[in-house]
Amino acid sequence: LDQLVSPRPFPTAKLKKPLPSRHRSFLIVKPLPTASTIMDPEHLKSLIETGIPGAHVSVQDLTGTRDHFGVQVVANAFAGKSLVEQHQMVYRAVGQELTNAVHALQVHTTVPEE
Repeated sequence: LDQLVSPRPFPTAKLKKPLPSRHRSFLIVKPLPTASTIMDPEHLKSLIETGIPGAHVSVQDLTGTRDHFGVQVVANAFAGKSLVEQHQMVYRAVGQELTNAVHALQVHTTVPEE
């Protein structure tokens, strides 16, 4: 969640007395990314390969910010599953990282050709 920083009064140089607290502004800031909230593309690939054994995974950082990724996953495990079920498998493999380090995940899934 966003963090609340202590109130910062409006400039009071031209005022004879400071404004009452109800007229002060609050600055809402989001924490800067830390090492624990930045995803390495190789780690993302590893998460998916571990969660979907036998999968062949390629990962692309879509924006260069290491939080928007595109993944292509080819796996026999997708056989007989709907596209929604395939994507759910990928999301489960990525797990908690979807709410921490990964802001956006574009998923393309296929079954290998025989």
